[in-house]
Amino acid sequence: MKFLKDRKETRSIVCLQSVLSMMGCLLYSVFLSSGCGSQHALQTQSPATQTSTYYVSTSGDNSNAGTLAAPWRTIQHAANMVTAGDTVYVQSGVYNEIVTMQTSGTASAPIVFSSYPGDIAIVDGTGLSIPNGVSGLFTVQNLNYITIEGFEIRNFTSSTTD
Repeated sequence: MKFLKDRKETRSIVCLQSVLSMMGCLLYSVFLSSGCGSQHALQTQSPATQTSTYYVSTSGDNSNAGTLAAPWRTIQHAANMVTAGDTVYVQSGVYNEIVTMQTSGTASAPIVFSSYPGDIAIVDGTGLSIPNGVSGLFTVQNLNYITIEGFEIRNFTSSTTD
């Protein structure tokens, strides 16, 4: 009989612990949903990096906003405007320009220059003078976390012999 009594007590203790645990979870949920702990939660969150997507088109204008409906005209203008985390889509066409990147991205927010999905933008060096004979049509110097992808680079020569 003593064994049954101990078993009942053990079951009661286990049930009581389960009920208390559920009540604790419920109270904690109410506590958070009522805003009582939100100040602490906000203090531990890191600020989100605001990123933008810009567009360049041969029919654009650099005084535009850089949106899909109102794209910029030159890739260089986009390079002058971007900040960490931004993406620039360059629509199909021939861009006769030298692009010198101005800003670094970060490991968590790289800067991306890409041909618009499904398009191939062409950066053409025809007739362009390459400064110091050592720059490229895209120049990234002492900057980090920049991705340049999906372009056709053509008609580029350098005067360097290295």
